[in-house]
Amino acid sequence: MVGENQELTYLVQGSSPDPYVVKVLLSPLSISCTCAAAENGLPCKHRTAILHGADLDITKGDRSKLPSINRAAGAAGVFILLGDYDNAKTTERTFSEMAEKAFKKYMAARIAYMQKQTKTERAVIKNRDAMEAAIEDLNIKIEKRQEALKALRIFYTPSWDSA
Repeated sequence: MVGENQELTYLVQGSSPDPYVVKVLLSPLSISCTCAAAENGLPCKHRTAILHGADLDITKGDRSKLPSINRAAGAAGVFILLGDYDNAKTTERTFSEMAEKAFKKYMAARIAYMQKQTKTERAVIKNRDAMEAAIEDLNIKIEKRQEALKALRIFYTPSWDSA
């Protein structure tokens, strides 16, 4: 049986060229690893494997102590916590994916609205330009009519003065 305060050290081959150092203290149960995930406060596969009693990728360390580590982890409720963590991580990923899909739909709707608005603005500008051109043409015609009326007044002077 492992002594209560005995520290166990394992070298576990991971993704880096040098193995990670995993240290286990059984009482009170604590486990550390030198990998990046562990250093960022996240559960890592190296600690989880040792807690489960798996000897995969262990390059150095007393494998006969793995069942004791597994029992201690089970008694401490570590596996329930790891399950809760995995469920929360899955839920977070699901909600993150839902949020991303909703954002993409929002952006597509926003772009469609802006395109419709731009199309509407173009139509408004086109109609405004046509209206302004029509008003300009009307003003020119009014001026021509007024000039024509001035010219005609010469011929249509009232005749009551000549009586």
